[in-house]
Amino acid sequence: MGLRPDQNPLAGAFSAQGSRLTRDDRSGHGWATVSILAGLLWLFGLGAIIALATGLLARTDARRSGASLVPSTIGLVLGALGVLGGFAFFGWLVFDASTAEATVGATGVGT
Repeated sequence: MGLRPDQNPLAGAFSAQGSRLTRDDRSGHGWATVSILAGLLWLFGLGAIIALATGLLARTDARRSGASLVPSTIGLVLGALGVLGGFAFFGWLVFDASTAEATVGATGVGT
């Protein structure tokens, strides 16, 4: 009354070699996991750049092995959003600093 081989959710994820059970590489998304985590951490833009690089690696590996592209795409999107967010954040800092200097210089406050 067990599962038939076609109903086993782990079928294909593991293979027997001799007396050892080894995990099949096609079901793993190592670079994609790194990409998603780096994209979530951001680390002042460094995580976003790592997310983009590892997302591209994950995408290449997934295409080569026939695995799903979804995790690598999530990592790439998070990386791209992180890079755009980093540019916006640092642009805002520069704009805010230049606006503050212009305001102080125009009003004479602080001189």
